[in-house]
Amino acid sequence: MIFIQRDPIFLFWLLCALFCTFKSYPAYGDAAFYFNFLPIWSFLFRYVRHSLIIICMVLVAILMAPITWYLWIYTGSANANFYFAMTMVFNVAQTFLVSDLFYAYLKRKFFLKNGITIPQFNGVEGQLEFR
Repeated sequence: MIFIQRDPIFLFWLLCALFCTFKSYPAYGDAAFYFNFLPIWSFLFRYVRHSLIIICMVLVAILMAPITWYLWIYTGSANANFYFAMTMVFNVAQTFLVSDLFYAYLKRKFFLKNGITIPQFNGVEGQLEFR
């Protein structure tokens, strides 16, 4: 991470996200801490590749976690494995988010260094794809 030390705010966000994702007992409050910093990196969103997958995984985890908790605690029809599965989905989504934003950061730095611009189609910036 030596090349990121020139951007300490991004490094702070990246380390906070990694610490919050890989702690032994993750919570939604931990993720909310670094999700609040995402608008700072809104200029990177055009370089993100898997935004739909990440958003769907986070929504599924947020919506299904209370349901599996209710089934486990109150009705007794589920066990802790269902709740663990929702935690696993949420952590995988966080890992995808961090890696995708890091990739977008590197791609933007590459474009700025090499003078590559995003082409415009009908006045709107296009989506870049590497093939």
